[in-house]
Amino acid sequence: MLPTEESRMVQQVHRALEGAEDLLADLLDISKLDQQAMVPDWVMTDVAALVEGLGEEFEAIAANAGLDFRIRKIPAMVKTDQRMLTRVLRIPTQQRLSIYSERSDFACAEIKA
Repeated sequence: MLPTEESRMVQQVHRALEGAEDLLADLLDISKLDQQAMVPDWVMTDVAALVEGLGEEFEAIAANAGLDFRIRKIPAMVKTDQRMLTRVLRIPTQQRLSIYSERSDFACAEIKA
């Protein structure tokens, strides 16, 4: 068994790798949407849980870039295609992290229901 700090690092790296895999799948699905070869899967989605998962994914990336990454969860249920909403949130977050990892500016994103 690894010490606590190393175990946490391994988990963060694992989440970051899963995030990279998800991003590749996202890009493929976006191209399918552009070709109208994909139909949305409408389900009730817990937005707070979805945002928490994305936060865990980006926490490791932000930490490696020396950024303070925080999320604020607000309970909300929406009828949406959960995978597509995740993509809509993931892509700009990833872009901002890559931009701001090279600068000291503040970045913020807010979603209002």
